Amino acid sequence: MLPRHHRLPLRFFRHQLQKSGRSISTLDLTLYYGSRESPESPSRLAIIISKKLIPSAVKRNLFRRQLQHHLHSLLPTIPVGYDFLILPKPSSLHLNFDQQRESLEKLFSKINTD
Repeated sequence: MLPRHHRLPLRFFRHQLQKSGRSISTLDLTLYYGSRESPESPSRLAIIISKKLIPSAVKRNLFRRQLQHHLHSLLPTIPVGYDFLILPKPSSLHLNFDQQRESLEKLFSKINTD
């Protein structure tokens, strides 16, 4: 699990990020991101996996935990001062553990933080 100060509370920020934030997509993942009020504040992340994508709660939570594990190890490389929302696509279900990490690295390398 991500540290508390790196978790994005979805209740308040999900729709705001999807409407006014920027988005980046790869074949496997979509990333919505927006800047925070304070550029020095730590980045916050959230993962949303729909029931349509993975109907079984057990498999859905396993997939979420795997992505969170990769994000935890990528935290030092993630830009500071942003909120991130990650949405997996159906093609991401067929990735193995190492390919998931590569897909996340590729996604975060595309971010334009100017």
